Amino acid sequence: MRNFIGRARPPGAPTKFRGRLGDPSLPFVTTMNFRLRVWRQPNAKAAGKLLDYEARDISPNTSFLEMLDIVNENLLARGDEPIAFDSDCREGICGTCSLTINGEAHGPDHPGAVCELYMRKFRDGETIVVEPFREIFSCKARKPRRDGRARALLH
Repeated sequence: MRNFIGRARPPGAPTKFRGRLGDPSLPFVTTMNFRLRVWRQPNAKAAGKLLDYEARDISPNTSFLEMLDIVNENLLARGDEPIAFDSDCREGICGTCSLTINGEAHGPDHPGAVCELYMRKFRDGETIVVEPFREIFSCKARKPRRDGRARALLH
């Protein structure tokens, strides 16, 4: 497992490390672990359900979408299907990263887009429920519909 500064952490090593690039003048940063309950639906006609995933050794300075990228890397390494989600600019401008997080549109950090949400807004060990906006999403986890109805609901 790699930590956010890109170095491998030996098995059994503590999950604390000094800030960016090991600078001793920075305070210790503790990695966080989360249980994700993610809405999965193979297609528009199939019944969907919440599936559980683990997000381990996540830096509090990781964005929500970066955390999903890390989970997807682990899923792909195991040969499982990754969590599908849309993102484009990852700067809070375009709005394609729309998700419902713990029942709130875009998550607990208002105002802001999901790509601007950082994991430090959550408690270590917290269960996070990730779902699509139900009105504009129709199939394969969280791929938005690209028709006039979706645009009308977003604007």
